[in-house]
Amino acid sequence: MAEHLAERIDERGRNYSNQILVIHSGDKTGKKGMSEKEWDVYRRPLETLDESEEINPIRVVVSVLMLREGFDTQNVAVVVVLRSAKADLLLEQIVGRGVRLMFPEYKYPELADLKREAREDVMAKRLPKNSLDFLFVVEHPEFRKFYEELQKQGYAIGIGDSSGAEATGDLVLSEATPERIKNYDLSWPIQVYEQSPKFDFSAIDIAGLPKYPIPFETLKKQLSQIAITETNVETGGKIKTWKLDNKYFDYSHFLRQATIAVASDKGAHILTGYMSDITGIIDGYVSNYLFGGEIDFQKAENYTVLNYTPLFDFVVGSVKRALLDGLGAIQYEVKTGRIGKLSDAKKIYVRSSFAVPVERCIYPLSAYSRCGEGFEKKFMEETLDKSAEVEAFGKIQERKHPLNISYRDKDGIKHDYFPDFIIKTKDKMYVVETKAEDEMQKAEGNGKNLIVLKARAAVSWCKTASQVSLPNQPQEWEYFMLSDKTFKENKQLGFDALAGFGRLDLERLLASEAGKLL
Repeated sequence: MAEHLAERIDERGRNYSNQILVIHSGDKTGKKGMSEKEWDVYRRPLETLDESEEINPIRVVVSVLMLREGFDTQNVAVVVVLRSAKADLLLEQIVGRGVRLMFPEYKYPELADLKREAREDVMAKRLPKNSLDFLFVVEHPEFRKFYEELQKQGYAIGIGDSSGAEATGDLVLSEATPERIKNYDLSWPIQVYEQSPKFDFSAIDIAGLPKYPIPFETLKKQLSQIAITETNVETGGKIKTWKLDNKYFDYSHFLRQATIAVASDKGAHILTGYMSDITGIIDGYVSNYLFGGEIDFQKAENYTVLNYTPLFDFVVGSVKRALLDGLGAIQYEVKTGRIGKLSDAKKIYVRSSFAVPVERCIYPLSAYSRCGEGFEKKFMEETLDKSAEVEAFGKIQERKHPLNISYRDKDGIKHDYFPDFIIKTKDKMYVVETKAEDEMQKAEGNGKNLIVLKARAAVSWCKTASQVSLPNQPQEWEYFMLSDKTFKENKQLGFDALAGFGRLDLERLLASEAGKLL
């Protein structure tokens, strides 16, 4: 039956002669089962279904109960169940063969809005405008109740004819031409920064670290009363009681464990090159300031207090926060690395409803954010494409253009920041972020706000990038942030004049305290 189906597919519609794979556990002679050697014939075609057609041309798989657990591929878009309406089907298993996403957001962030809108259409029982990451199941009577149950659980399931909808919605290709690349290509240094910050440990104010809320003598007395009682499980009888003690614990052990905890982040050792400095800070903090006075923790009657877990966590958290507060002054070190270019991604996809034709860019269409009432669109149309001082620009597309600037958030977790624009003038290269005024006002003076952390990292990145000479570009780099309010009030100005206001926006954002600008 499977072979007959494959032949009919070949005869009807498109020619699938070398693009169809038939797999089942028996053959025409009635032999059952499949040996490991026989399975190897199918293993590679099945495991490489996600590859390009040049590597694996298979487009249709006809399976007889073979694709169960272990069949894990992204490129399944249509499932056709050709069994009797009365057949006993494990529906979750069949549908499960196609639930992996073809276009996950971490790889295709430019498709996120399209996918979200399509899901909203399905939930509202409207015909979706695209079918990105949809799984189509050709109707089988056994699926009806299954669909209804999934819908009750909140899954987005639509039933009907989808042939009238475009598979990709309003997604269009914007391709860089050789002439545009020659005139408007831009480049930047990649991996020119040192991931580990260069801390000035002498600048950390140990005396300013928080004091433990419980007095030392009180804590010492309470912990001395902690005891362990051995109890018989069956009878409940209390057999023996002894004082809690750890003969392997002393002050040196505490310093060693606390240093490792401070220097590590979720198991990753991020500050191992500064272990001795961190130990010195912990020692000074614990011995002189933790309890509001000097305590000799070399004595056994004192260091046992440090074996108290909440106290240990308090010390580690206080010191780590002090170190993380110094990340705002992070300095990057130049390293030999490769150069990134806009033209490394010669083809990008944009939404026609959120794209603008541009002249001074390698791409004829440039995407803009749907937020901000078209702020980015107007900035490209009215400033970047019309100002005489702008020679070329590019709208950075996350994951497509590797202009990512590393920074750590308030908890020390590393992230990548992709700024909005890279701009070339005669004398300088610019990295520019456009931002809503209300967002900037909320972030002003807050050193732990993500917008501020990104801006600080970008300023440092530009200082280091300015040490690298690239062909056909000015060497100096500058970062500034432009609010929508500033742009609206000054959009008649050229780029250079607008950049001056952008510098003021950046200084306002990075205000360390009221009335003081960095």
